[in-house]
Amino acid sequence: MNGKDFRIRLIVLLLLCAAMIVILALGYRNRPTVRAAPTPTPTPAPIATPAGPAPQAVERVLQTLIAKGAKVEPRDGFAGKYPIYLAVMGNKIVGAAFAINAAGDNLGLPPILMGLDAEGRILGLAVSGAPASKPGVAKDLAALEAWLPQLASKDNQPRTLANTKWRLKEDRGEIDPPAAGQAIRPRAVLLAVRDGLSWFRAHRGELLSGVVSRPGRAANPAAEAGGAPEPNLPRSKPFPR
Repeated sequence: MNGKDFRIRLIVLLLLCAAMIVILALGYRNRPTVRAAPTPTPTPAPIATPAGPAPQAVERVLQTLIAKGAKVEPRDGFAGKYPIYLAVMGNKIVGAAFAINAAGDNLGLPPILMGLDAEGRILGLAVSGAPASKPGVAKDLAALEAWLPQLASKDNQPRTLANTKWRLKEDRGEIDPPAAGQAIRPRAVLLAVRDGLSWFRAHRGELLSGVVSRPGRAANPAAEAGGAPEPNLPRSKPFPR
């Protein structure tokens, strides 16, 4: 190999090396940028609608006490319930109303409002707001409203946590399912009513004493002194029909 051929091969080799460097540099420059997905902020499912139940629904479920002269006072931040409505007669709390998340927003029906007297007896149940504008919802809503009175009383007596088997008859309970309503999940509704009654029983003494905890503070005053906090209302989840 003469000197001229060697120089030519060396130049070709250098050009190939330079081309590979350029190709690698362009590939690195144009590589896709992988960005970490932002961490979503958890949003707790509301127990009641943010705007609160309609005033007409509150009056319906507390009508028995209102007829006797009770005044309804809205409160917030009580033991995880927002909002809650207290029926006050004189200086005494004689009942309460609050929303239970039974129907579920995914079914297009609004939550249900429960009214109780001071002993935990159901005074009334009512749909607490306007339904979502979806086809067929109006019919399901009418079926739900027609079914709720069965859950409020039996034999002309108010239902309570103790005097009712909060299950469908087919589940060895004592409640007939609604006659219609594709969006209604009766087992979820019964579970929510039972949980609402359990929540009231757990917080009854605190509630009737007029102690109202603010957001960020313990629901039970004993918890602020280092005692065990009261249990929060269990979250109601829709069950299959």
